[in-house]
Amino acid sequence: MSYYDVMPRDRGPAPPGTRRRRRRRRRGGIAVTVAFIGVLALLAALVIGGVKVLGGLFGPAADYPGSGTGSIDVQITAGQSVRSIGQTLEDADVVASAQAFVDAARGHGDGTSIQPGFYRLREQMKASLALEALLDLENRIGFPVTVQEGLRQSAALKVLAEATDFKLAELTAAAKDTDALDLPRYARGRSEGFLFPATYTIEPDTTAESLLGEMIGTFDQ
Repeated sequence: MSYYDVMPRDRGPAPPGTRRRRRRRRRGGIAVTVAFIGVLALLAALVIGGVKVLGGLFGPAADYPGSGTGSIDVQITAGQSVRSIGQTLEDADVVASAQAFVDAARGHGDGTSIQPGFYRLREQMKASLALEALLDLENRIGFPVTVQEGLRQSAALKVLAEATDFKLAELTAAAKDTDALDLPRYARGRSEGFLFPATYTIEPDTTAESLLGEMIGTFDQ
């Protein structure tokens, strides 16, 4: 056996086709690895997002821990649902989330008995405390004015002027603007006799026109 029989033979460079196949295999392996990493990243994002969604659906709603600070005036309008009220409070930063207020109202016997009006509340209140504050009419901004039965219009306007910040001349002018008062047709443009005697609440947004309009609206009812 000669030396040349023992030593490995030099096979020379691989054919061009073989080198291309090797490069394609390497690129294919890298592509599979990148795709696998991308799938893992997508699955991780879906899992994290699912946890957040499920936490929002089944976990406790965001809520502030205490009685709040400062003060803020909030208006509750007629016909608002509990959820709509909760959203109003969330927008004003009275509660941390509308859902926390809805949850508090569901567990309260009077949770759906909130009266429309302006209320002086605190910012960043615990939802259950905000609900209690809205149910307490002591927190309602405004004051009642009573117009007795049997008064002529001039006397009724004088009562309103003495009990409110409206001037008598302002109330008289509003009473004469019958086009703006939405009087019934049979009133024939006269407000005399259509200012219904009752107790009315003067709120921050009450005007002479809106007050007389409310009195006429009560007459219609």
